Amino acid sequence: MNYGIRQEPGSMSGGVRMLMAALLVAVFLGACATPSGRTPGQVIDDSSIATQINVKLLSMPGVRVLGIDVDVHQGEVILSGRAHTESEEMRIVDAVRAVDGVRKVTSLLKIIP
Repeated sequence: MNYGIRQEPGSMSGGVRMLMAALLVAVFLGACATPSGRTPGQVIDDSSIATQINVKLLSMPGVRVLGIDVDVHQGEVILSGRAHTESEEMRIVDAVRAVDGVRKVTSLLKIIP
């Protein structure tokens, strides 16, 4: 049935156009990567890991987290900033290692009493 809609010879129907548009979007999004070479999904995963780490550190008694920066790249965590004692640094590193998705922890924390 045509329902009074005139279709030019050789033109695509609406359904075919929608399918083509969906395929183009899928190909485009699949090929997307951030400047660092990570996919949007990896960026979200790293952000989620960083959030879990920050929540965990905030809940640790006796740890002053305001001086600690957490960077996550493909599950690898780099901690920078300061810790007040070596034992505090070790507690922080151990807590970060226990977070799901963390593959490696590098501590660049400086001990400043």
